[in-house]
Amino acid sequence: MNVTQQTETFNNPETGAETGFARNLAFIIGIDNYQNGISPLKTAVNDAKKLVEVLRSKHQYQTWICLDNVATLSNLNQFLEEKLPAQVTENDRLLFYFAGHGVALNGDDGPVGYLIPQDAKLNETKSYLPMAKLHSALSKLPCRHFLGILDCCFAGAFRWSSTRDLITSPEVIYQEHYDRFIRDAAWQIITSSASDQKALDNFNLDTERGQVGNHSPFAAALLEALEGAADTYPPAKNGKQSGDGVITATELYLHLRDRVEIPTEKQRLRQTPGIWCLNKHDKGEYIFLSPSHKLNLPSAPPLDESKNPYRGLNSFEEEHSEIFFGRSKLVEKLQKFVKINPLTVVLGASGSGKSSLVKAGLIPKLKQEANNSFSPDGKMLASASDDSTVKLWDTTNGKEIKTLTEHINSVYGISFSPDGKMLASTSADSTVKLWDTTNGKEIKTLTEHTNTVWGISFSPDGKMLASASSDNTLKLWDVSTGKEIKTLTGHINSVYGISFSPHGKMLASASADKNVRLWRLDFDYLLRQGCNFVREYYKTNPPDNESDKHLCDGLGNF
Repeated sequence: MNVTQQTETFNNPETGAETGFARNLAFIIGIDNYQNGISPLKTAVNDAKKLVEVLRSKHQYQTWICLDNVATLSNLNQFLEEKLPAQVTENDRLLFYFAGHGVALNGDDGPVGYLIPQDAKLNETKSYLPMAKLHSALSKLPCRHFLGILDCCFAGAFRWSSTRDLITSPEVIYQEHYDRFIRDAAWQIITSSASDQKALDNFNLDTERGQVGNHSPFAAALLEALEGAADTYPPAKNGKQSGDGVITATELYLHLRDRVEIPTEKQRLRQTPGIWCLNKHDKGEYIFLSPSHKLNLPSAPPLDESKNPYRGLNSFEEEHSEIFFGRSKLVEKLQKFVKINPLTVVLGASGSGKSSLVKAGLIPKLKQEANNSFSPDGKMLASASDDSTVKLWDTTNGKEIKTLTEHINSVYGISFSPDGKMLASTSADSTVKLWDTTNGKEIKTLTEHTNTVWGISFSPDGKMLASASSDNTLKLWDVSTGKEIKTLTGHINSVYGISFSPHGKMLASASADKNVRLWRLDFDYLLRQGCNFVREYYKTNPPDNESDKHLCDGLGNF
């Protein structure tokens, strides 16, 4: 079999030590030259060649390349069943990439997907490579880490080839996370499209794969990501560049989703990338080291009682929602039931967790669901979501205008500025973001909070912003500069609700400490109060300087 093999040895002990693997291996397939009634493609081979270049030069991969006429069904089967098992060891990690045609058929348990080899014949499924067979062959390999990337129509059908749900990637990657990602098994698949894109039972196999310049939209985003664009967290701060030097498979997917789904939706065909874990996946995560950023991971913060998810016989309160695990399906079921039945009674045996389910599960979800905000003119609606996005909607036709994607964790609070030109959002990533509603671009990120930010409110004149956080504080911000004006302390538990008075001279806050506090922001009032003190003092202690007697002229009493 004439498969081009590029297996240069890279003597980089530092990289090997950081990744924990003896070799980085990649099997890259790209097919343009389809025949037998199947339309050729324009960019798949170019995508594959460029990916090989990036993997070799930026990430020290040794690659096998299978292009066009070499990518026949017999050659692919031979490589999967003989070559890879003979070459791949438990000390290696493997990346599998396919760029070409794909189709999906309706099956008993979901879509049945196929990759289309170069010598396939139109409508003859025996000449296709079943995704289930591909999954079976790959799963037999002994490597601890595997990442499959499929850029073809109906690629999402691979999900039905024996996969399970994806784990959530932490927003901050600590050194301990990184060590676990490498140590434990990681078997993940990223697909360029959903299982029904374009449509099930479609055998036209035309050129709908699309392109941007010399690459498909998905490949262009993938190449950009692997050159460092996906390494964006932590955000840039104090002159330091963004990123921590690590790109996990989950971070890679999020970058691909944002760069592919939104732009392609504006065209005639929406393309939705996906990510799943295979059955061999454990607690690991496939990772790339960012070529543009030195690895710089903080150590995990020390454990204390506030981070302990085990509370014994004590119930979880609302402020514990972030450490309330294991009952998400029941919370979702209860949430749907409450919508239909306003009066709902939760019954159960003593100690079964009824209170925790309601206080730490249901109530935060209902609050989050209520996080919608209309623009002042009523023409736009903003919605916050647990998927880390904010969406802007046109209320006249119900269509989505923009998806705002820079948060890296659940978004809880949103508020339009009084003139409707800006939107503020808060998130579990501990930030407040300001957005331009005309173009959906991020204006500023406010980063001084140290825990989840919940409530957000503009002052009536739009010059000031107030935010409420689980760090027990409220913060006042100057909207024009993004700088913190003041931190208001006094609550002894998470602060959730916040609101300016109509005249903007008072601020109200509501907290899990069961208190509502009113804060006076009328600086003229404070000045008059100070002058009263001065006048009272001067009655018994006349000033030496005559001009001091007139400091408070023009400022009346209360």
